[in-house]
Amino acid sequence: MSGVDISLVLENGVLSLVDHRQHGLKPLSIGFDLPGTASKKQPLGRAIGRRTRTVVDATAGWGEDARRFCAMGYAVTVVERSPVMAALLRNAADRAVGSPRAGFPPGVVGRDAIDYLAENPGAWDCVYLDPMFPPKRRSSTLPRRPLRLLRELVGDDPDTGRLYDSAMRAALKRVVVKRPDHGAPVFGPPSETVKGKLVCYDVYLKM
Repeated sequence: MSGVDISLVLENGVLSLVDHRQHGLKPLSIGFDLPGTASKKQPLGRAIGRRTRTVVDATAGWGEDARRFCAMGYAVTVVERSPVMAALLRNAADRAVGSPRAGFPPGVVGRDAIDYLAENPGAWDCVYLDPMFPPKRRSSTLPRRPLRLLRELVGDDPDTGRLYDSAMRAALKRVVVKRPDHGAPVFGPPSETVKGKLVCYDVYLKM
Protein backbone atom coordinates (compact mmCIF):
# COMPACT_ATOMS: atom_id res chain seq x y z
CA MET A 1 0.00 0.00 0.00
CA SER A 2 1.74 3.18 -1.15
CA GLY A 3 1.49 6.54 0.57
CA VAL A 4 -0.79 7.96 -2.13
CA ASP A 5 -3.39 5.21 -1.86
CA ILE A 6 -4.72 6.21 1.56
CA SER A 7 -4.23 9.51 3.40
CA LEU A 8 -5.33 11.33 6.54
CA VAL A 9 -7.05 14.66 5.98
CA LEU A 10 -7.90 17.24 8.67
CA GLU A 11 -10.85 19.48 7.80
CA ASN A 12 -12.80 21.66 10.25
CA GLY A 13 -11.18 19.84 13.12
CA VAL A 14 -12.27 16.38 11.91
CA LEU A 15 -9.56 13.91 10.96
CA SER A 16 -10.64 11.52 8.22
CA LEU A 17 -9.22 8.59 6.31
CA VAL A 18 -9.43 9.04 2.54
CA ASP A 19 -9.10 6.14 0.11
CA HIS A 20 -7.87 7.49 -3.25
CA ARG A 21 -8.03 4.19 -5.11
CA GLN A 22 -11.64 4.59 -6.17
CA HIS A 23 -13.23 7.88 -7.22
CA GLY A 24 -16.08 9.24 -5.18
CA LEU A 25 -15.56 7.37 -1.91
CA LYS A 26 -16.53 9.37 1.15
CA PRO A 27 -13.87 10.04 3.80
CA LEU A 28 -14.16 7.91 6.93
CA SER A 29 -13.88 9.37 10.41
CA ILE A 30 -14.62 8.28 13.97
CA GLY A 31 -17.12 9.89 16.33
CA PHE A 32 -18.12 9.21 19.89
CA ASP A 33 -21.65 10.57 19.56
CA LEU A 34 -24.11 8.74 21.76
CA PRO A 35 -25.65 5.71 20.01
CA GLY A 36 -29.39 5.34 19.80
CA THR A 37 -29.41 2.53 22.35
CA ALA A 38 -26.74 1.78 24.94
CA SER A 39 -28.09 -0.15 27.88
CA LYS A 40 -26.21 -2.42 30.26
CA LYS A 41 -29.17 -4.77 29.85
CA GLN A 42 -28.18 -5.43 26.22
CA PRO A 43 -25.91 -8.44 25.48
CA LEU A 44 -22.72 -6.38 25.37
CA GLY A 45 -23.51 -4.66 28.66
CA ARG A 46 -24.37 -7.97 30.33
CA ALA A 47 -21.09 -9.46 29.15
CA ILE A 48 -19.04 -6.53 30.47
CA GLY A 49 -20.75 -6.86 33.83
CA ARG A 50 -22.93 -4.78 36.14
CA ARG A 51 -20.21 -4.23 38.71
CA THR A 52 -17.60 -3.30 36.14
CA ARG A 53 -16.43 0.29 36.34
CA THR A 54 -13.33 0.36 34.11
CA VAL A 55 -12.94 -1.19 30.66
CA VAL A 56 -10.01 -1.35 28.26
CA ASP A 57 -10.88 -2.06 24.64
CA ALA A 58 -7.59 -3.61 23.57
CA THR A 59 -8.48 -3.93 19.87
CA ALA A 60 -10.31 -0.65 19.31
CA GLY A 61 -10.39 -0.43 15.50
CA TRP A 62 -13.07 2.07 14.48
CA GLY A 63 -14.16 2.51 18.09
CA GLU A 64 -17.73 1.29 17.62
CA ASP A 65 -17.83 -0.84 20.77
CA ALA A 66 -15.85 1.77 22.71
CA ARG A 67 -18.53 4.32 21.83
CA ARG A 68 -21.13 2.05 23.37
CA PHE A 69 -19.00 1.51 26.48
CA CYS A 70 -18.71 5.28 26.96
CA ALA A 71 -22.46 5.71 26.52
CA MET A 72 -23.07 3.03 29.17
CA GLY A 73 -21.06 5.07 31.65
CA TYR A 74 -17.89 2.98 31.92
CA ALA A 75 -14.49 4.61 32.28
CA VAL A 76 -12.91 3.50 29.00
CA THR A 77 -9.39 3.18 27.64
CA VAL A 78 -8.90 2.21 24.00
CA VAL A 79 -5.72 0.66 22.62
CA GLU A 80 -4.87 0.54 18.93
CA ARG A 81 -1.56 -0.54 17.42
CA SER A 82 -2.11 1.11 14.03
CA PRO A 83 -0.76 4.69 14.17
CA VAL A 84 -3.37 5.75 11.60
CA MET A 85 -6.31 4.33 13.55
CA ALA A 86 -4.89 5.66 16.82
CA ALA A 87 -4.75 9.14 15.30
CA LEU A 88 -8.40 8.89 14.22
CA LEU A 89 -9.41 7.70 17.69
CA ARG A 90 -7.52 10.53 19.41
CA ASN A 91 -9.17 13.09 17.17
CA ALA A 92 -12.60 11.65 17.95
CA ALA A 93 -11.89 11.65 21.70
CA ASP A 94 -10.67 15.26 21.56
CA ARG A 95 -13.80 16.36 19.69
CA ALA A 96 -16.01 14.59 22.22
CA VAL A 97 -14.71 16.62 25.18
CA GLY A 98 -17.57 18.83 26.36
CA SER A 99 -19.93 17.71 23.61
CA PRO A 100 -23.52 17.06 24.78
CA ARG A 101 -23.86 14.54 21.96
CA ALA A 102 -21.04 12.31 23.26
CA GLY A 103 -20.50 10.19 26.32
CA PHE A 104 -17.44 10.68 28.49
CA PRO A 105 -14.59 10.27 25.95
CA PRO A 106 -12.12 7.41 26.28
CA GLY A 107 -8.41 7.63 26.86
CA VAL A 108 -6.51 6.59 23.73
CA VAL A 109 -3.27 4.59 23.72
CA GLY A 110 -1.43 4.03 20.44
CA ARG A 111 0.53 0.89 21.25
CA ASP A 112 0.55 -2.86 20.75
CA ALA A 113 -1.97 -4.14 23.30
CA ILE A 114 0.08 -7.24 24.11
CA ASP A 115 2.86 -5.16 25.63
CA TYR A 116 0.63 -2.45 27.07
CA LEU A 117 -1.65 -4.87 28.92
CA ALA A 118 1.28 -6.91 30.21
CA GLU A 119 2.79 -3.74 31.69
CA ASN A 120 -0.43 -2.91 33.58
CA PRO A 121 -1.48 -5.94 35.66
CA GLY A 122 -4.86 -5.62 37.34
CA ALA A 123 -5.42 -2.12 35.94
CA TRP A 124 -8.99 -2.59 34.66
CA ASP A 125 -12.07 -4.46 35.82
CA CYS A 126 -12.66 -5.78 32.30
CA VAL A 127 -10.50 -6.27 29.22
CA TYR A 128 -12.43 -6.44 25.95
CA LEU A 129 -11.05 -8.19 22.87
CA ASP A 130 -12.40 -8.24 19.32
CA PRO A 131 -9.62 -10.03 17.41
CA MET A 132 -9.13 -9.60 13.67
CA PHE A 133 -9.25 -13.01 12.04
CA PRO A 134 -8.33 -14.00 8.48
CA PRO A 135 -11.37 -13.78 6.15
CA LYS A 136 -13.06 -16.97 5.01
CA ARG A 137 -11.73 -18.15 1.66
CA ARG A 138 -15.19 -18.91 0.30
CA SER A 139 -17.06 -15.99 1.78
CA SER A 140 -20.05 -15.08 -0.34
CA THR A 141 -20.06 -11.43 0.76
CA LEU A 142 -17.32 -8.84 1.02
CA PRO A 143 -16.71 -7.07 4.34
CA ARG A 144 -17.92 -3.50 4.44
CA ARG A 145 -15.42 -0.83 3.50
CA PRO A 146 -14.34 0.32 7.00
CA LEU A 147 -13.51 -3.27 7.94
CA ARG A 148 -11.57 -3.84 4.71
CA LEU A 149 -9.50 -0.72 5.32
CA LEU A 150 -8.93 -1.68 8.94
CA ARG A 151 -7.65 -5.08 7.84
CA GLU A 152 -5.24 -3.39 5.42
CA LEU A 153 -3.90 -1.12 8.13
CA VAL A 154 -3.79 -3.58 11.01
CA GLY A 155 -3.58 -7.01 9.38
CA ASP A 156 -4.73 -10.23 11.01
CA ASP A 157 -4.02 -11.19 14.60
CA PRO A 158 -1.73 -14.24 14.51
CA ASP A 159 -0.65 -13.53 18.09
CA THR A 160 -4.08 -13.79 19.74
CA GLY A 161 -2.79 -16.32 22.27
CA ARG A 162 -0.30 -13.81 23.64
CA LEU A 163 -2.97 -11.12 23.58
CA TYR A 164 -5.26 -13.27 25.70
CA ASP A 165 -2.48 -13.99 28.22
CA SER A 166 -1.78 -10.26 28.55
CA ALA A 167 -5.50 -9.54 28.86
CA MET A 168 -5.92 -12.03 31.70
CA ARG A 169 -3.02 -10.38 33.47
CA ALA A 170 -4.47 -6.89 33.06
CA ALA A 171 -8.04 -7.76 34.08
CA LEU A 172 -9.20 -7.63 37.68
CA LYS A 173 -12.52 -9.37 37.07
CA ARG A 174 -13.04 -10.60 33.51
CA VAL A 175 -11.94 -10.80 29.91
CA VAL A 176 -14.67 -10.54 27.26
CA VAL A 177 -14.02 -11.83 23.74
CA LYS A 178 -16.32 -10.96 20.84
CA ARG A 179 -16.78 -13.55 18.09
CA PRO A 180 -19.23 -14.36 15.27
CA ASP A 181 -22.19 -16.42 16.40
CA HIS A 182 -21.24 -19.19 13.97
CA GLY A 183 -17.70 -19.53 15.32
CA ALA A 184 -16.29 -21.54 18.20
CA PRO A 185 -14.85 -19.92 21.35
CA VAL A 186 -11.39 -18.59 20.57
CA PHE A 187 -9.66 -19.34 23.84
CA GLY A 188 -11.29 -22.53 25.02
CA PRO A 189 -14.49 -22.96 27.05
CA PRO A 190 -15.55 -19.63 28.58
CA SER A 191 -17.05 -19.12 32.03
CA GLU A 192 -20.23 -18.00 30.26
CA THR A 193 -21.41 -16.82 26.85
CA VAL A 194 -23.80 -13.96 26.19
CA LYS A 195 -25.47 -14.22 22.79
CA GLY A 196 -26.47 -11.27 20.62
CA LYS A 197 -28.19 -11.23 17.24
CA LEU A 198 -25.09 -11.81 15.12
CA VAL A 199 -22.25 -12.13 17.63
CA CYS A 200 -21.43 -13.85 20.88
CA TYR A 201 -19.50 -12.51 23.85
CA ASP A 202 -17.43 -15.13 25.65
CA VAL A 203 -16.71 -14.18 29.25
CA TYR A 204 -13.60 -15.48 31.01
CA LEU A 205 -13.86 -14.74 34.73
CA LYS A 206 -10.81 -14.26 36.93
CA MET A 207 -10.86 -16.79 39.72
